[in-house]
Amino acid sequence: MSAITLDDVLFNRKPEPFTLRALFAYLEQNLATELLDFWVTALDLRNMFEPEHPRSSYSINNWDIPEEEQGSVPEGSERPRSLTHSVRVKLEALEKAKATLKKRYTESQILVIQTYVADDSALCINISDEQRHSILARAPKSLDDDPTPGLFDDAMGECEKLITQNYWSSFISLAEQHAKKRATLATPAPPPPKPRPSQVIKKGHILSKEEIAKLVPKEPPPPDEVA
Repeated sequence: MSAITLDDVLFNRKPEPFTLRALFAYLEQNLATELLDFWVTALDLRNMFEPEHPRSSYSINNWDIPEEEQGSVPEGSERPRSLTHSVRVKLEALEKAKATLKKRYTESQILVIQTYVADDSALCINISDEQRHSILARAPKSLDDDPTPGLFDDAMGECEKLITQNYWSSFISLAEQHAKKRATLATPAPPPPKPRPSQVIKKGHILSKEEIAKLVPKEPPPPDEVA
């Protein structure tokens, strides 16, 4: 097996026991799950609200509007009369969805800071003071502020380094031992059943009762008749 990387585990590219769930369980034993809690939460936010990010998995802007019909429409400007009604509706819905998502992203960033980054947060992560002050300085202060793109990217990278430096070698060693033990305990597949010997019957031959009885599979006797 090729060497397992932290990315393999974080993004569930390998089977058990080299999975995110297994790493969560190991960190829970070492009372350090807040690092992974923060990392997964920040990744979810990035996937949901920053689809243009290189490591985002999907886009919220996948609207089926033909390019030739969209034209060049600056946000907030009056709609050209050449646009069809259906395209106008879709564009208006898109702008409304973006505004709603932007506010949700701002709210989510504030909640993450209150939970993981602020000095008095319930699950304060062990990142450097420089990184913590950088996040707090760039973060939105109220729901009326715009969200900060990539706000937690550097902190996510710092969490990855902390997991690698403090827990990775022990985790991967235990996981490899567990994988070897599972391989030895694997039950081999039973051999395929042997085919019953066929009896060639000559054309025109009339079978006797004894010959018919031999062709019928025998059923096991009832339990009370077993010696």
